[in-house]
Amino acid sequence: SDRHRRIGDDDADVLVVVENTGSNRGNPMDVVRDRIKAWFNECPITVESADGAEAHDQIKVFKRRGNTTRWIVAKNMISEGTNIPRIRVVCILRDIKSSVFYEQLVHRATRNDSDEVAQDAIVIQWQLPGLYQFGCTVEAETNMIVPSPKPSCPQCNAELEFRPRQDHPCPA
Repeated sequence: SDRHRRIGDDDADVLVVVENTGSNRGNPMDVVRDRIKAWFNECPITVESADGAEAHDQIKVFKRRGNTTRWIVAKNMISEGTNIPRIRVVCILRDIKSSVFYEQLVHRATRNDSDEVAQDAIVIQWQLPGLYQFGCTVEAETNMIVPSPKPSCPQCNAELEFRPRQDHPCPA
């Protein structure tokens, strides 16, 4: 998300999806949360389906926080019907057996509702046969889409990553 933020996408954030069951080291969600705190000195929002309505409230909090919190760690939570336009990176730390669920997760990072910000996503996942095949399918489908041309500065005509906005003038 640092790269996205450097080129003008201030709200670029990361979704980390963890496995369902705990190991002898505890709840995977807590392990990942603690590692993010240790490595990045940031406190992620964590949501788990077992938390019910409270988890949905936490997702709403994450959506509103702007660029103060850039991590959300989810366990059986972020899928169909969840729209978090700030997600640009999805880190899948579990095996997924359903292509539909995989696509739902990946597309959390391609729904930023903007013509000014690229609809691309970074997906980090284990090299497991099923995940690899799902990723190849999504990539093949994506390659069939013709990307729109990059915007240019209305004043100097330089090609830009993002259309200049009031708080982000043309870097050229």
